[in-house]
Amino acid sequence: MGIFYFPCNFVYWKKIQNHEKIKKGLLQILENNSGHFEKHPLVEKGISTYYSKNFSKSISQYDELINSVVWESIDELVKKLDSREGFQKIKIRKSLISNCWCSKYDKNSVVSCHNHSADIPQAQHFIDNEVYRSTFSLIYIVNDENEKNQTEFLEPSMLGNNVSSSAETRFKTCHVDEIGEGTVLIFPSNLYHQVNPIPKSGRIILSFNVISTFD
Repeated sequence: MGIFYFPCNFVYWKKIQNHEKIKKGLLQILENNSGHFEKHPLVEKGISTYYSKNFSKSISQYDELINSVVWESIDELVKKLDSREGFQKIKIRKSLISNCWCSKYDKNSVVSCHNHSADIPQAQHFIDNEVYRSTFSLIYIVNDENEKNQTEFLEPSMLGNNVSSSAETRFKTCHVDEIGEGTVLIFPSNLYHQVNPIPKSGRIILSFNVISTFD
């Protein structure tokens, strides 16, 4: 008798210990790149640097941010996923950040349901003769005075593969008090998510897409 679990969706979160220090440096970068913010079709009542390659370059040079928020967090996530019995191990050889951007939200701002797989120019990347594919996306909550976080993750019924009472699975982060400013969320790049109405303006988040090559 045995059981094998197919890879499944997840949302992992953790508080960044040196958040205040990172936030201070990041806000300076945002001020220096204020001209790169513009409207994005998915963001209502908000602006984003999504189309700015210069912004991504500035962020990539902020080593403390990249190490603490991205790489250390992903390493902890993979260890946690690999500790599960019955699941295939995640044998990542190397990962790279494919793109990153910042979004600012006004009062009552929302973000339409989407996933980040469409943000990857190609399903596979060939870098130094190795094949990389889309793996993780991250959302780092840089600034947020709202009482609850309004990001909601969902697996539509047409993509559902569970035996629960509903074929559609939803995870509302507003139900988790720990998730707020200073939290990084990590999830598969193809997991659908949206942002429900933001009560207070001033919310700032930093998003990353990561690609990986495997053993």
